[in-house]
Amino acid sequence: MSSLQGCCTLCSILMLVGGNLAVLVKIHQDSINGTEGQSVLLPVSYGFAGAPQYPMKIVWNSSNMHDELVTCSVLKCSLDAGGVPRLCSALTFYHDTYRNRSKLFPTNGSLLLSDLRLSDSGVYSVTFKPSRQTFHITLTVHEQRSTPDPPGGNLAVLVKIHQDSINGTEGQSVLLPVSYGFVSDPQYPMRIAWDSSNMHNELVTCAVLNCSLDAGGVPSNCFAQTFYLSEYRVRTELFPANGSLLLSDLRLSDSGVYSVTFKPSRQTFHITLTVHRQCSTPEPPGSKNPDLTHSYVIGICSSVSLLLLFLLFCCIWHRGAARQQKRRIIKQQQVQGKI
Repeated sequence: MSSLQGCCTLCSILMLVGGNLAVLVKIHQDSINGTEGQSVLLPVSYGFAGAPQYPMKIVWNSSNMHDELVTCSVLKCSLDAGGVPRLCSALTFYHDTYRNRSKLFPTNGSLLLSDLRLSDSGVYSVTFKPSRQTFHITLTVHEQRSTPDPPGGNLAVLVKIHQDSINGTEGQSVLLPVSYGFVSDPQYPMRIAWDSSNMHNELVTCAVLNCSLDAGGVPSNCFAQTFYLSEYRVRTELFPANGSLLLSDLRLSDSGVYSVTFKPSRQTFHITLTVHRQCSTPEPPGSKNPDLTHSYVIGICSSVSLLLLFLLFCCIWHRGAARQQKRRIIKQQQVQGKI
């Protein structure tokens, strides 16, 4: 075995181990509150500290379930200069229980849960494989009031804003949470329009044509027609059953005041969004994240062990080669002595 071949073998071994440490993950909130019947986003982001190895697997689990909630195989991503994914191709599989009310975003790993139930409360875990980094988010789902506090006695549509100030991270996703209910027979179509202080035109317009209502007048399974402004078409999604707006691939310029209006009642509510700059890479090893530090320690120990095994193999191989050479020399001397 030549020294060049030995170096190549060693590099290959170390890459197999070190490759597990190339995915750096960040959890933006470890505790989330949601409201029954509404939507909530469990925010995660990741980046690559080295050359990515595909496929990469993202798995979400819940303390309420034995089986995996969502499994996503990321096949390929476009990366920016900091190693942060922008566009990803992926295959995603949902558990039957969550198939119609969950959505995973391959570019950041975040999980959107819709039509929340009180039983959804629990600890949600996301694991990135093969690095085997696992992170936890605690979700608490609160009971939906029968009707929100009415802004006026003659309004049939009652709207509730769950947060009037939201923080987001550049390149990631954020949910602007809203909900509404009916205190009398609904009048269709009902129009939901989102505006932004950064734009002159309406960002999203949704015409709700029909909904199923529970005993408290809370809608579900709505049939609607939604129209998006061309600049936001590929990175926004409005949920007709509650009026919430999902913004993806956030930019610093998205910061501003977002207004949602329900017509014909003409109720308007405001949410301030602040988008923070994306760090080039999430927190490095040795930071406050014990799971990530643990992964790095395992990787380093494994690399050192493999290096020692490789050196031991080289010593044994060279010793055996030296013995074979010595035998050949003795044999040649014996043959020469006979001659």
